[in-house]
Amino acid sequence: MEDLEDFNHADIYKILEELGHDDIEAEIGPLGIGAEFHKVLTEGQRINAHEFLRWQFTETQGNNAIDFLEPMFERFDVLEHYGNSWKLKVSRDEYSIGYLFGKLEEVKGKFDISEYSITQ
Repeated sequence: MEDLEDFNHADIYKILEELGHDDIEAEIGPLGIGAEFHKVLTEGQRINAHEFLRWQFTETQGNNAIDFLEPMFERFDVLEHYGNSWKLKVSRDEYSIGYLFGKLEEVKGKFDISEYSITQ
């Protein structure tokens, strides 16, 4: 991969704007998921381009997966999110555990899901 220059504050917001990721942009704040980036940027430092792009990709794919799964359930809560891991709690509804495994196998490539577990 070609070396990228590190990003400054303006670079990051321009990239997110061009990609249409306003939801991710909102997370780069003192209380957001991207608080570490916010701290570095407000200190006038630059962010490693590869690290930022990897984070942006992970957040986007995670949000897309949640947007896909959430309408399937009567209750859907994100209990925890850290790095590239999400812990979700959903209502049982009419789905068997086998159906849920099958559904995740069906969509894991679309959302770049590498690992998952399901418990009842």
